[in-house]
Parts: sequence; C-alpha cells; structure tokens
Amino acid sequence: MNSELSELLTDLRKKSKIDILHVSDLKFLEEDILYKTNSKISFNTLRRLYGFLPKTKTSKKTLDILSKYLGFQSFSAYLNNKNLYDDWYFKMKILRIQEKRNTPTDKEVTLLQTALENNINIIMVSDFVGNLIENKKKETLILFFKNLKYQSILDSNKIKLAIIATYSFYKLSNNNRIELYKQLIHIDGFKYCIPFGFIDYSHLNGYYFKVLQAIKKLNKNESDILFVDLMLNLKEYFSNKINKTIQIKEPINKADIHPVLLGRYFGWLILANQKLKPKLKEEINSYLKKGDPKLLLIEIVPALILTEEFNYLGVIIDLYYEEIFVRDRWTAEGQGFNFLIGLANVNIFNNNLKGAKINLKFINTEKIELSYTNYLTLFLNLSWLKIAALENDAKNIDFYYNSISSLANKNGFFKFIEIANQYKIN
Repeated sequence: MNSELSELLTDLRKKSKIDILHVSDLKFLEEDILYKTNSKISFNTLRRLYGFLPKTKTSKKTLDILSKYLGFQSFSAYLNNKNLYDDWYFKMKILRIQEKRNTPTDKEVTLLQTALENNINIIMVSDFVGNLIENKKKETLILFFKNLKYQSILDSNKIKLAIIATYSFYKLSNNNRIELYKQLIHIDGFKYCIPFGFIDYSHLNGYYFKVLQAIKKLNKNESDILFVDLMLNLKEYFSNKINKTIQIKEPINKADIHPVLLGRYFGWLILANQKLKPKLKEEINSYLKKGDPKLLLIEIVPALILTEEFNYLGVIIDLYYEEIFVRDRWTAEGQGFNFLIGLANVNIFNNNLKGAKINLKFINTEKIELSYTNYLTLFLNLSWLKIAALENDAKNIDFYYNSISSLANKNGFFKFIEIANQYKIN
C-alpha cells in the first residue's frame, strides 16, 4: 500500500504540475482537486499525505477522490488501469493500431475512447483522431465518436481535442473537409467535441460558416440551433452586414442553457440593440448572481466594449473581479485576456491610460486559444489605437490602424475598420 500511495502522490504532482516543496503549495492542489472533481479534500488531509503532519491511514474516500482527479473512476480503477495508460506503453499501442492500416478493432477503439472519457493521454488520443481525419478514415471516425461518452470529458480537454482535430481538417481540400464533416456532424460525440469545442472565429467567413450551415440543416436541438443562429448573426455583424441578421427567438428555459451560450445570447441582444437596455441589464445581473460569472461574461464583455457600455462594464468587473480573473483551467489565460481588454477599455474611458497600458501589457497573444487569436487581437489593437489617439501619437495611430485593417480584411470583420476609422488621422 505504501508504494501504491507513493506512486499516487507522484502522479498527483505530474497531473497538477505543482511541486509540493512548501506546505503553502498544498493550498493550490486543494483548490485544483475541488475544481476538477467537485469533491473536497481537507488541507490537513493533504498535509498528512505529503508528510507535513503525522501520517494516519488514508481513507478509501480520499483515495477515490485523488484517483478521480487523475482521471479514474476510483482508486481500484487507478490500480488496475494506470499501467494500461502509461505514456510510453500507450504511445506504442497507438502506433501499432496505425501501423495495421485497417479499421481498428472494437477493443482498440474502446481503449482510446476510455482514455478520452477518463481524461488520460488526451494529446496522444487527439493526435490519433487527427491522423484519422487527415487520412479520411470515415468508418473509424464514426466508430470512435458514435458511442463516445463526451459528457465525461473535461471542457479543457474537449478544447485540446477540438483544436488538434480542426487543424487536421485544415489540411484537407475544401471539398473533402466539408464532405467528411457532413458524414460526422449528426453524431453527438463529434458535434459537441469538435465544431462546438473549437468555435472558429478566424474562419467564420469561410469553411466554419459552411459547417454551421450543415449543423443547422441536420439538427433539431433547440440549444444547438440557438448556438448556430447566434454565430451566423455574429458573422454578419462583424462583416458589417447587420441587415442580413435573423430574428432569434427568446430561449424558453434559459436556466438550462450553458452559461457561455446564454452569455453569447445576451451579448447578441446588446449588439443588435446597439446598447444595453435596462430590462436586459436586470436579467444579466440576475444570472450573474446565480451561476459562474466568468463563463457568462466571456461573450458579454466584447459586446459591452463595442457598444461602449463602459459604466456597466466597470461595475461588473469590480463586482466579480476575483471570479473572472482566477486562473483555474487550461483556457484561463485566454479568457483572462478577454477580461483584461475589458478592464483596459474601462480605464481608457476613465482616462486612466497608465492603468490601461498595464492591463494590455499583460496580454500575450501566443497564449490565446487559436480559434480566438485573431478575434481578440482585433479588440487588443483597437484598445491600443484608442490610447494612441488620446495621446495624439500619430505613429502608433497609423501602426494600430493598419494592423486592424489588415486583420479585419483577412477575416472579413469589417466592423472593426468602421470603428477604427473614428481614430484615424485624416
């Protein structure tokens, strides 16, 4: 048992990427375990496990929670299966499957599905899926995604899978890409892991638009249709074709909608009305109190920036500062940059240019999720353009205006050029 427990603690270090050198490090591990498993292990229990307090017998409940954090259903599952998913062994298994050049067996597909569902070896499984896409292995892809228990996959790992798979789709010709998508889009495991996992703003005026159309054509799920209609409307808005947007019906059961999607709906209403109406503000405030402010605000903040609702933006950032800037997941830095841009715009509005510059200098575009990079860079450059205009800095006005124009033309987001024109020196 001692050797098994030692191995478990070693795996915890690897998983969390937290070096337990000081007792204070255990606070970070405690918080991460709570977030990832929704189960609490006391600080004192962790101190006993890592030798900062006298050791006692570790309970089965504690061992199960720690094993769940590592991606296994229980401690017994960890003991029985951990060697099966050892990095090198697992890589060899994948290479053997690929070497056969024929359809994997049901057992082999189950092995890969189980790894994904238990959030183990995510990158290796994602690379395998990407290889299937590049080689147009339609039957194997259908087999893999058809019975995939995608609900058990962490959102951060769905994003990793979606990014790798999407970039494999990019390598196909346009016709092959769309054709393969049409073969897979009706499968929930594929739909919710790939096109819904990688919301591709950079190709919203290109192939991702066609993917969205295919989803809408083959789908009757109310939540999915809401997502597609909102994305299609955002495409037209950013393309400066607001007249081509469609009327979106108010969702019946908003409480059942994922907070990011609900926030996207609220954000769209702000953009469509070109302002934040009092009734909508009350509704947003109500949902902010009920759920996760960070998730709800991801798509609301950009809408508030574009409609210059900086008073309200400042209020919600003050109220939910700790929640929206907490670094608690793989995608946190990209989402945090979203809020930093919002905070910078509030500071610009209040003529606190020093504070705005500090906010913006924290942003590293290389750490933004690939699907959001161009989109958030447009907001970032627009923020710097505002600062340059207030400082009458002609050189930076030209630089940021040209940067916005180039990126907006590349993505077809001409709305940003229209806004940038307000700050251009004639």
